[in-house]
Amino acid sequence: MSAAAPFFRVSGLSKMFSGVRAIDDLSFDLERGSITGLIGPNGSGKSTTIDCLSRFQSVDNGSWWLEGRELSHLPRHAIARAGMSRTFQAVRTYDSLSLMDNLGLAAQEHEGVRWWDALVHGRAARSADDAARLRTAELLEIVGLTRLAESPAAVLSYGQRKLLSIAAAMMAAPKLVLLDEPVAGVNPTMVLRIEALLRLFRDRGVTLLLVEHNMGFVMRLCQRVIVLETGRILADGDPSAVRDDPRVLDAYIGRSAAGRAA
Repeated sequence: MSAAAPFFRVSGLSKMFSGVRAIDDLSFDLERGSITGLIGPNGSGKSTTIDCLSRFQSVDNGSWWLEGRELSHLPRHAIARAGMSRTFQAVRTYDSLSLMDNLGLAAQEHEGVRWWDALVHGRAARSADDAARLRTAELLEIVGLTRLAESPAAVLSYGQRKLLSIAAAMMAAPKLVLLDEPVAGVNPTMVLRIEALLRLFRDRGVTLLLVEHNMGFVMRLCQRVIVLETGRILADGDPSAVRDDPRVLDAYIGRSAAGRAA
């Protein structure tokens, strides 16, 4: 790609399940330092897109690049080391481990320490361990969980688990983070807390692409919204334009009406 290439580019992404196209020749770019919402009715391909880009799903076709480096054929750990991380709809925590240890595990695959060095606890391993502890303490303070740092993750509320998952995604100081429903199932106060937190990380240079059904959250937070319908882009623009687009209204309201009629 040329020096003028966008920060992140997706080209021709396609994925089929049992003959049904979940993603259909999807292409888009992201600007550095932006927050973009990826929305659409259930089954429109939103989470599948994130799963494919992070290599938690195989792809049938398509390529994607981060800062001009192609990631399409890399395994997921190499994609993470290249600067892309993600969160999941279902929050993943190690309940018996402390919050510190949860974040330490999140750091391990990014720190680049050779396994034999870690085994003998060599200089590189000690240096990485020290850096991870500093980063862990910093992130727990940012997300407001410092007082629980040595507590097992089992004590956390669901909303606090969401905060921990965001902190885990930030452990390797990523350039791009994909968030799959970051405020699903949390109370309105926690929605606002997560919204402020994501703005903070954006202001610190992290680019965000998020899938979310909470439209108030999306419209307040995102500078740009991409709407998917059956794996293709239905609309793409600033929140106010997308919100008022009759095609988007039809996609959502039409689906809701069909569900009620059934």
